[in-house]
Amino acid sequence: VRELRVNGEVPFQEAYDITINYDTEFQMYTIGGNEPYLFYLKKGVNSITLEVALGKMGPLIQEVRVSVMILNDLYRKITKITGVTPKDYIDYQLEEKLPQMIPTFIQERDRLARIVRDIKTIAGDTSDKTALLDQMVAQLNDLIKKPEKIINQLYRFQSNISAMSTWILQVSEQPLEIDYFIIAGPNSKLPKVRPNIFETIYYNIFRLISTFFVDYNNFVSDGTNNPRNGNSVEVWIQSGRDQAQILRNLIDNSFTPKTGISVNLKLVPGGVILPATFAGNGPDVVLGIGGDTVVNFAMRDALQDLTEFSDFNVVKQQFVEEAFMQSSYQGGVYGLPETQSFFMLFYREDILNELGLKVPETWEEVYDMIPILEMNNYEFYIPSNLQMYATILYQLGGTMYLGEGNDLGIESGLTSEEAMRAFEIWTDFYTSYKLAIEANFANRFRTGEMPIGIADYTTYNTFQVFAPEISGLWGFAPLPGFRQEDGSINNASISGVSSTIMLKSAKNKEASWEFMKWWVSADTQVNYGRSLEAIMGAAARYNTANLEAVGRLPWASKDYEMLMKQFQSVKVIPEVPGGYITGRHVDYALKAVVNSGTNPRESLYENVKYINDELTKKRQEFNLTYREEGNK
Repeated sequence: VRELRVNGEVPFQEAYDITINYDTEFQMYTIGGNEPYLFYLKKGVNSITLEVALGKMGPLIQEVRVSVMILNDLYRKITKITGVTPKDYIDYQLEEKLPQMIPTFIQERDRLARIVRDIKTIAGDTSDKTALLDQMVAQLNDLIKKPEKIINQLYRFQSNISAMSTWILQVSEQPLEIDYFIIAGPNSKLPKVRPNIFETIYYNIFRLISTFFVDYNNFVSDGTNNPRNGNSVEVWIQSGRDQAQILRNLIDNSFTPKTGISVNLKLVPGGVILPATFAGNGPDVVLGIGGDTVVNFAMRDALQDLTEFSDFNVVKQQFVEEAFMQSSYQGGVYGLPETQSFFMLFYREDILNELGLKVPETWEEVYDMIPILEMNNYEFYIPSNLQMYATILYQLGGTMYLGEGNDLGIESGLTSEEAMRAFEIWTDFYTSYKLAIEANFANRFRTGEMPIGIADYTTYNTFQVFAPEISGLWGFAPLPGFRQEDGSINNASISGVSSTIMLKSAKNKEASWEFMKWWVSADTQVNYGRSLEAIMGAAARYNTANLEAVGRLPWASKDYEMLMKQFQSVKVIPEVPGGYITGRHVDYALKAVVNSGTNPRESLYENVKYINDELTKKRQEFNLTYREEGNK
């Protein structure tokens, strides 16, 4: 269903609800059918807009959304009594403790059954649009007759609620592919749009032959704005085809016309970059490179030091200082920050209000909150990865590696008192407080089983699309931290950064630098981010590292305020030779504490020995200063 506007206005009532029936092939659709609508167009330029509208399905979708919220609320009340995995032989007396349970089953069964009938009336047949709703109606009928079955069917009940939420998204999506449109008089003869069998055979043969000659990974410019001075840059991108096509359009419409530099853009898998570079077939610029890869290239003298460009310090001001930690090596900077993400504290506002809890600002408040959550069969989620441990470490004033300047990474910093204390605090959540060491936080947050937890801020995108039933019932805030002597709170969060790099073998370094500056600039990042959302939806919200661009993307004012509070206190784990081993042995130390009951300090200390051995080994390999005691 589409709403049609001419020059920004809906011309008549019928234009609010233009229904285009589904078809697997192109069709010539005339607005108005056998009696075509007539439109008045002014002299000169006119704009015609087709906007997605739900039409008659709109009120029904809204009712399903209400039903999901009611059933989800009932599910949470049930799990507060039974837990997520109730015991088969315990009588939880749900009918007495939740007298509204059966009336809610009846109310929502009747509501969903009526919605199913209405959808069938609109669609003209049963269709797959009603299958999930029929499934929930059948289960509710079963539970009305035998309420005690809810104990055995609790997981299925929750799955059906989640399926209904997904149904809302699927039904709301109305993709429409338009090849072209024609403005014509009412008696005009329209062209044929469906090919005959000979045209189809010819097209398929031509398409098959073209696959042997066309490079689908090379996003060639349309040639409209290509300069003829031979000034060009080869750029490799490792994301999806949609992202590559958006970038191609931005280059053709903005970069090349302004600079006179043409760009040969190629979509490549990540593993080919290093081999291609050392074989002499590498690009000039690569986008979206992780911090570990940047340093691996820099160690092998494969990247251009960007500090050699005179305006580097001006470009640098667009980002937080920490964003360059993962692209710095031996005094040089080898990448410009492209994307940046970090932890935020996600919380279910409805559940916290119900329990009389506020969003914690310190870890002491977290300790006070966990018992209350557990008494109501809720859980607090804390990730069990290196980034979470490092977050606590940096909040306590510790550091991952020792050494200054060119000696950074000469030794692990995990034998310090701050590191030992941070490790004790972190492991204590899983041993003393019995928090889940592994969990699907997104799904459990959606159902309310984990109403608060720490996750990468890009999880925001997931909840916006994945969990429409809790829209307006959740939020995110800066991480809890440790209160300092001056009353402030150190709530540092570890951040991950991807960068844009220039190969040292780049043929035209000045042109490559111009492209890199253009790509990470606020205007380009905003245009790219908005284009991503326009094509791929809210789930594709772009986590740009450019501070100005973050503010110009479509964040709600409250969410943007929280995001920027955390952005100003991010920390980045520096990439050092041999640093890849740190995460592995920190994980070993954690597992030893949780699974075997090993003393946290002893477990970490034993694993730090192996970390130092690897750091020393790698520094020797690249002729860097290293610890003389070596493996002692």
